Amino acid sequence: MKKTEKYRFAIIASFIVIAILLRIWLFLADHAPVSDTPNNIASLIAGLFVIPLVYKIAKDSTGNIEAGLFAAALSIAIPLYSWRTVGQFTHTLAIGFFFLTILLFMKLKDIGDWKKIIVVPLIFAFIHVYSLALIPIFGLYFLFSKLEDRKLSKNEIIFAGVSSLFIFLIFLFFTASPAFLALAKQHIDIQYYSIAAENFTLVNAFALAGMIPVYIGFLGAYFGLKKRKKSALLVLSTVCIFFLIMISKISAIMLSLPYFIIGLTIMASFAYEEFKKAIEVSKFKKFNKQISIFVFILIIILGILHWIFTIDPNFLLHFQFLL
Repeated sequence: MKKTEKYRFAIIASFIVIAILLRIWLFLADHAPVSDTPNNIASLIAGLFVIPLVYKIAKDSTGNIEAGLFAAALSIAIPLYSWRTVGQFTHTLAIGFFFLTILLFMKLKDIGDWKKIIVVPLIFAFIHVYSLALIPIFGLYFLFSKLEDRKLSKNEIIFAGVSSLFIFLIFLFFTASPAFLALAKQHIDIQYYSIAAENFTLVNAFALAGMIPVYIGFLGAYFGLKKRKKSALLVLSTVCIFFLIMISKISAIMLSLPYFIIGLTIMASFAYEEFKKAIEVSKFKKFNKQISIFVFILIIILGILHWIFTIDPNFLLHFQFLL
């Protein structure tokens, strides 16, 4: 393993360790309406895969390793579903399958044959109803690509078309059958969403997500669009569709929030890439490495503080005895 790859692996591993510690603290500090330890642990493990996925998508989108690591650092404190719902493991696992589908779709040119990866969105369709969101996302991506005069490959069109068709059919014949809905409605009303998820508002969502990934994400969206990169168009399509889902309240806002904020976190990598380019041509060039380390530490600390004060607004009161 090359030295740079070892460093990269170590950094991502440290991000995952921080994420684990945050979620353990959440388990101890936040007494959610539903508590199921095996489900909590499974949800935590599934959620950890989001960090390397964010890194990979951001790195491949920008072509910049450091920008990918920046997005991964932002993703550490993203609120997922740990200890929030009975269906938390399913919700968290679905996020992984969703962004894995996005990553594989981005890599179709390298993969070559769309049939090698079609199984991923199909499994996703059996896991969660949010697989249906892929259909308008692909549609919006095609529209953005046309508006930006970006050529779509044959594999992209076939993969999007076949996966959308099968997702719709799976939902139609398995998930949405009248008998199933009649049987599941009472179970869903009682167990599928927690009290926290049902009573969430858009203002609460942005407060929980934090302004740093939101602001940097929108700035990154601007730079991504400016470069007319197809990867930016795909991730932006994801952000737009889930924002529409949240404002229209098609589903509980809390359930859509992670998809929305992870999408913005990936877009933030474009902003970081531009920031680094600006440093390279400035008088601060000789401090490039130190600035990068400072930015990463600052982002992680702010993310941790936001996480802590969101869960426990009176956190500082626990240290009054030190005064």
